[in-house]
Formats: sequence, C-alpha cells, structure tokens
Amino acid sequence: MNRSTELTAPEMEIGHILREYHRNLLFQNLSGPIISLVFHTLLLTLMFALLVKRKPEAPKEFITEIVDFVPTEVADPEDPPDPPEVTVEDPEAFTPEDVALNPTKGPEDAAQEPELEPGDPDEPLGPKSPDDDGELDIPTDIVRCDSPLRIVGLLGNRDKRKHGDALKKAGVSRRPTSAAIARTLGWLASVQQANGSWENHPAHTGLALLCFLGYGETPLSDKYGVTVINGLRWLSRELEEKGNFGRAYSHGIATYALADAYAYTRIPALRAPMEKALERIINGQQAGGGYDYHYRKGDRWDMSVSGWQYQALKSALIAGASNPGLSEALQKAVRFCRHAAYKDGKFGYSNNPGTGGNMTGVGAVSLLLLGGRNLPEVKGAMYTINTERFNKFQEVLKDPDKWDAVAGSCMYGWYYDTQAVFFNQVNDKQKGWRKWRKVYLPVLLKAQHREGYWEVAKGHGMGKTLGGKILATTWSCLQLETPLRYLPSFGVENLDTVKLASIGDAGSTDKGPDSLVID
Repeated sequence: MNRSTELTAPEMEIGHILREYHRNLLFQNLSGPIISLVFHTLLLTLMFALLVKRKPEAPKEFITEIVDFVPTEVADPEDPPDPPEVTVEDPEAFTPEDVALNPTKGPEDAAQEPELEPGDPDEPLGPKSPDDDGELDIPTDIVRCDSPLRIVGLLGNRDKRKHGDALKKAGVSRRPTSAAIARTLGWLASVQQANGSWENHPAHTGLALLCFLGYGETPLSDKYGVTVINGLRWLSRELEEKGNFGRAYSHGIATYALADAYAYTRIPALRAPMEKALERIINGQQAGGGYDYHYRKGDRWDMSVSGWQYQALKSALIAGASNPGLSEALQKAVRFCRHAAYKDGKFGYSNNPGTGGNMTGVGAVSLLLLGGRNLPEVKGAMYTINTERFNKFQEVLKDPDKWDAVAGSCMYGWYYDTQAVFFNQVNDKQKGWRKWRKVYLPVLLKAQHREGYWEVAKGHGMGKTLGGKILATTWSCLQLETPLRYLPSFGVENLDTVKLASIGDAGSTDKGPDSLVID
C-alpha cells in the first residue's frame, strides 16, 4: 500500500471530527431561517383565517324587526329602453291651432291668428345652454307639504304610500295603471334635454312636470328628483330671462305647472315666479272673463285657451298666491263659462257657444274646479260627456284599429272629460265614473307603446314627431293619474280662504242652486 494514501487512526478521527463540525455549523446556520419561515407561515395563515371568517347570521327576530320598518311601495318596473331617435320636423309643434283640436274650428278662426313677427314676445323660444346659476332652494321637509291650507289633505293622494288605496277607492286596477305611469315617466325622463326642458318649450316642459308631480315625484325623489328640479329650474330661468312663457297656451300651461309644484312641494323659490307668471294671466283676462290668443282684449274669446288659464288660476289659489285680482278673475271665469260659452248641454269654441266637441270637457272642468258641481251648466255638460264623449272611447274599445282616427280628434278633449267625470262624483258609487273607467282605462293602456309613450298619427299637433308624442303622452298620463292628482271633491269650496255666494247675470237677483261666486 502506498504510504501516501494510508490514513493513520488519528488522521481518520480528525477527519470525522471535521465533518461533524461542518455538519453542525450548517445546521446552526439554517435552523434560524427555517424556524423563522415556519413561524411567519403560521402567522400569515392565522391572519388570513381571521380576515375571511364569516360573520354569524343575525337572529330571525332581528331580521323581522328590520323588515317591518321597510315602507311598502310598489316597485317600478324595469326602466324602459331608450326610445328611438326622433327627428323633429317642426320645432313649433305646439301652436294654438295644434292644441285646440276642436272639430268645429273653421278656416275663419285660423285666419284670425296673425303670423308672428321677429322679436314678437310670443315668438317660440330657442335652445338654451344649461348652467348652474339660480339653484332652487329645496327645504329638507319638502315632502311634508305643510301649509296653512293643509295641502296634505287636498293633494294627499300623491303620497306614494297612498297610491294603492286611492286607486282602489277609485275602482282602478293598481298594477297595470301604476306600471303604465312608470313607463311613461321613464320615457319622459329619457327625452328631457340637458338644460332641464322638454324641447326648449314651456308648454311641453309644463305638461311633463305635471305628470311627475301628479305621481308624487318631488325634487327629493330618489329616481326622478333631478328630473323634476331641472325642469322647474328651467321654467324659472325662462320666465326671468323672457318675462313670460310666450303664447297664451304656453304661458297658461307653464304657470299651471309652477303653481302645482309650489302647492305640492312648498319650495320657497317657486313662489315668486309663480306669482309673476300669474300676474300676466290676471291682467290678460278679458272683461267678459274669457281669454284669447296672446291675451288680446278684443271681441274674440277662445274656450280652449281659457281652460289652461283657469287651471292655473285655480292651482295658484290652492297654493296660496297673494296676487291682487285673483278672486275677481275666478268670479269672471265662472260668469264666462256659464253665460258666454255654454248652450244646450255643451260648451263652445271661439265665439261660438254650445258647439261641443272637445270644449265641453274644458268648460265642465273649469266650473267643477271652481265649486260648481250643482250648476245646471255642469249637469248639462256631464250628460253630453257621458253619452257623446263616452261613445268615442267605446268606439275605440270595440275596434282598436280606430285609435288614430278617433283619438286624433278627441285626445285633447279626453284629458278634460276624464277629469270632469271624476270630479263630478258625489260618492264612490257614482255610476258615471264606474262606467267611464271601464272604458277609458283599457283603451289607454292598450294604446301605450312599450317604450312608455303614446302616439296618434292624425290630428293637429300629433304625429311621429317628438312634440306630437309629448302631447299625446302627457294628456294620456294625466288621465291615468286623475285619481292620484286630486281628491274627487277637489275644488275651491274646500278652502276656508274662499267664500262661496250666489250670482246670476249682472244685476240679477237669482239666488238659486245654479248660481255661484267666489269673493
């Protein structure tokens, strides 16, 4: 054996000792990191378990208690899809001729309306750019609607918690009616312009706002609060900048919306524009109590124009407007309806009493809202509405294909007819309303498009334009909302601030039940 490869015992022992030393040294160097790794792994695992640990379920008794406090409201159906884009062919679709919709109107009446000159204060208002100035002051207790006139009682049915009872009391099916109104509001909100208006038109904006307010929507509503406040803000700005809302039709409707909004919401900032707009209506009334295009004071009167002014006057009175001459204007309105426009159970259009058509409902509603339920003129008009006007609805019910032809000439009047029948109720068993609701409801519900609007192909102001759809839609929606917007007995006779007495013709001593005056 080679000596160089031989290891003595001492050398082997030393080699073993060195190997053991290196092994121990390696273990000592690795034990610390290994222990640290294990420790931190356990710590992270424990923390993760604590984070993802589920909370225990609450006791059933606690869950029941919470559910009991959830207000019971009808859930709105799914939001309707965006309506198809509509090209507005005529930006001034809402003209006096469009709104009258009276079959008795002849060419001679249209000729009395002159063409507007540039700069005319009644010229259609152009587009406006939205801005953030002039915010309306919204009180925190807006939904309470408290006021000295106890508006809660008169407009109480607008509270969504009372919708079910109100519709049930009126004999109206809640689900289809509420669903139809919800679709309508969804569509109207979808076509509102960025500046808060509908087509930059005071009348279209006013009609749309009346629909939202009639269903109990306020600036504090979760879904349509922004829609309502933007519309009211636009009307207020428009009045401030222009001084008025244009033509008599537009001005009356927009003022009606402002008054209705103030009566219901009690927003302090709405009072001043309401009274400013109302001043023009009071000053523009003719001596005989009627109204004409552009508030002219000539011999021509117009029942259709007058109807919107009377609704505005009535709502302003309910809202507590302090305008001088308001009571006198209401007195003159009663005289006009009774003695100038009425004849043989019908109200007439321009300087033509008793011609009927859509104007019978206008006159009936005007007198009913002024407390004249027992007047012979109202009784005569109601007979006409419950026969001739009812038959028009019944005609469409039997043959839906006649919708365009019949609604084209009746839609405007139906807006008034339905209100007249509802307001004329003496009690819940009134046969007129029971008969009417069984016809007008199915006709309107069937005619509504899935997107939420109504469309009438024929008739003045109607058609496929956006303006035509807005008119047909708002007039239909307001009919569906009739049991919610007001109580059946809604009229000035319910207010302590108004005193009813008797009147006949000037100088007459007639004190019978067919006489009425408002001091």
